[in-house]
Amino acid sequence: MNKSESQFVIQDRFLDQPYTLAGRLIDPVSGTLSWKDKREHLRRKELEVLALLASAEGKQVSRENFISVVWQGNDLVGDRGLTNTIVFLRRSLRDEHADQPLIRTIPRRGYQLGVSVQQPVAKQVEDVEATFVPGSAVPECPGWRLLRRLSESDRGENWLAEPSEFGEREQALRVFRFCRSEAHLQRLRREVTLLRYLMQTLSDRSDIVLIRDWQLDEPPYYVACDYANAGSLHDCIQAGALPHEPEKRLALMQGLSEALAALHGVGVVHRQLSVQTVLVDQRGGEPLLLLSAFDLGALSDRSQLAPLGITAAGLTLGSEDADAALAPKEDVYALGVVLLQLAFLTSKVSPWAF
Repeated sequence: MNKSESQFVIQDRFLDQPYTLAGRLIDPVSGTLSWKDKREHLRRKELEVLALLASAEGKQVSRENFISVVWQGNDLVGDRGLTNTIVFLRRSLRDEHADQPLIRTIPRRGYQLGVSVQQPVAKQVEDVEATFVPGSAVPECPGWRLLRRLSESDRGENWLAEPSEFGEREQALRVFRFCRSEAHLQRLRREVTLLRYLMQTLSDRSDIVLIRDWQLDEPPYYVACDYANAGSLHDCIQAGALPHEPEKRLALMQGLSEALAALHGVGVVHRQLSVQTVLVDQRGGEPLLLLSAFDLGALSDRSQLAPLGITAAGLTLGSEDADAALAPKEDVYALGVVLLQLAFLTSKVSPWAF
């Protein structure tokens, strides 16, 4: 590479937010390209190549730069992969005007965008068919259809889904958590790793949410877990939906304490235990508390993963791992707060005072 050529990195906004190229709407969250009432799916590499071009703001991006960023420096795969990806993108973008191409070829050097990039206004995004619609099939997950959206945030959307082909649906409902940002995708990878580990090491326990499926390679990314029909512990406390008898509350408190102790027993720390991350399932008659939300958790000994056939994907998040040794103490403190909130359910003292 010529020393005068710049090295570019992908700006997060081009993988987290929609943007337009000559009227074409690129939605990296759903992995789609929309233009003239038509939608086409783009794969991860195609989205990354476009994002790198957009990040360069009209400047030339060298082939070496693409291979370094998108193919992690793998020249053998990246050289052919880049050529094929550009061909596919030009076809998808309807880039057919040789005199004014959307993607310009710099002979023996690389590529650059021949048009400006814009972040679309909200109205433009709303006019495009929604990615997730009640009654539609779950993207990239045959046999499941969406029922209703449970929540939405800057991280993503949570949807309740049912199987589309067999009965007993109330017992088989799942929650699909769709990812909206690159940062959250890394957290989902961490959660999948920890939940797979827990599913094998604590298979006899029913108080940890079960992971049923995941798709973290191509957008839209998701993790699917069993549905807890009463919502979070926070929701149940506010609605007065938990038993007020002292012995029953003590049983809930003991069960939650044992669940956390089981986590620590296999080397996992939770890091964000709260009434929001403890779920409640009441289909068995009595409420069952389940630990969920392991996307900031940690594993003290990662060598335990290999014998189980699990990779350590997502378990390295920079400085967050530096204080892993302190996390059990943080978990115990957080547990104490949750137990106090449970203990004061029938007290005149507000449980939110702690």
